[in-house]
Amino acid sequence: MHQYPADIYKEPEPDTDTLANLGPLCSMAGVWSGTTGEDVNPKADGPEHQQFIERYELQPIDAQTNGPQLFYGLRYHTRIVKPDDPETFHDQVGYWLWEPATGAILLTLSIPRGQIAMAVGHATPDAKSFTLEAVRGSLTNGIISNPFLEQAFRTDRYTIKVDIHADGTWSYEQDTLLVIPGQVALIPLLRAFSGLQINGTFLALWLVHTGFGLSLAIYLLYNYISGLPREILESAFIDGASQFTIFLRLILPLSVPALASFAIFQFLWVWNDYLNALIFLGTSPDQQVVTIKLAQMLGSRGQDWHLLTAGGFVSMILPLVVFFSLQRFFVRGMLAGSVKG
Repeated sequence: MHQYPADIYKEPEPDTDTLANLGPLCSMAGVWSGTTGEDVNPKADGPEHQQFIERYELQPIDAQTNGPQLFYGLRYHTRIVKPDDPETFHDQVGYWLWEPATGAILLTLSIPRGQIAMAVGHATPDAKSFTLEAVRGSLTNGIISNPFLEQAFRTDRYTIKVDIHADGTWSYEQDTLLVIPGQVALIPLLRAFSGLQINGTFLALWLVHTGFGLSLAIYLLYNYISGLPREILESAFIDGASQFTIFLRLILPLSVPALASFAIFQFLWVWNDYLNALIFLGTSPDQQVVTIKLAQMLGSRGQDWHLLTAGGFVSMILPLVVFFSLQRFFVRGMLAGSVKG
């Protein structure tokens, strides 16, 4: 870590010529347009490639000081759209900063989805390539997301590599590490099922839904069965009933409300599931589930929304039949174990 002067209040006299003091950032100043951008999004059945067009504007700013610390920088705004689609695909603003005394490069970024970050790297003044990194939880660089993104799509690491080319242009590659709670287990499961050669079959999907549904089943049934009168079970045991007979003849019939509640929740989750079906079953026409078919009805550009609406309405019929058939058990099952004493 660079040792700054003991006097943290004395400010240096900055040079008014920002461009002459930008170091490796000097070649990036200006307004740039790229038409060959590519976003690579990892998917279970192979990478998904999305072409994009980008306009990147970088304007010099006056030198900035933090006591003895001195920065020269560029204010930037980048807007990305898909080919033949004027709607914004990505929008980002921030600053590129260069600290001559330490060789540090900072990138601050803010995107209108409630997320900001600061990436840090080091380079020499004449460097033609440099890499910056932001890590969630770091004290000297970091990533901050709004509560929803932090819970559902947590960004753990952001890396950007910039290359300055001999013809005066520049390009960048960036990687973002996302952690999706609940979906993190899908990667090892996918590898395991591929090793067992059952991926792409209904068996793999059944195993996934069974495993993910066990936690809710244990929670509901434990609370309900714990509330059953012990006197009934003890009387049956005194009369000579075995543990299996008690479970089969007493506990199971008395647990019908809890089992019905769990059946409703599990059925709705399986019926509406898209992600697991896409990853473990795929999009083969001969084994598509309802959610996969509905997504395909929307069309490649989202133009067939009327078909999606009609299909979604029809797909509601079976869940409604299941719910109304079991609704008399639903409330009793949900309240199971909620009150003790």
